[in-house]
Amino acid sequence: MAKRTANRGRPDAYDSLIDAERDALLQSGRKVTRGDLIRALIEASDLSPGEARRAVDGFIDRRGGFIPSTSSTDEARTGWIDDLLDAERARAARDDRPMNRQTLIRAVRQASELTPREVRTAVEDYLYRRGGRTPTADRWRITAIGVIGLAMTAIFVVWILLRA
Repeated sequence: MAKRTANRGRPDAYDSLIDAERDALLQSGRKVTRGDLIRALIEASDLSPGEARRAVDGFIDRRGGFIPSTSSTDEARTGWIDDLLDAERARAARDDRPMNRQTLIRAVRQASELTPREVRTAVEDYLYRRGGRTPTADRWRITAIGVIGLAMTAIFVVWILLRA
């Protein structure tokens, strides 16, 4: 990669380079850490370690305090899935039929060659982004129902004992 030295004074001068390095690390299957980005930026530019650290910290700060875990190609890839699932939900609403997670998974499986795990993850991400139900929300709901049932049973037992 060519060394870049121009625009050193701008806070976002190295964001595109950091993005490219992050995408390369993600495509290699590695989890991207702050240290990885700093090392990659030092290798790809003539920045000192302190300047690279400040550039990466600024990059992370401008993205809400975390390193984005998806590359720009991943975001483009999920766009068609969102479109497909939006259309499937609209079709279900129009036909007045119930819509559930399994129906969405089936629609993605029929339209793609993704593995079952990738399909399930994509549908769960879609539901999370669209405000739908997630497995964690289901778990909490089931736990809450169990706790309420247990409390009602305890109240009933105490009531029976007090009557006797």
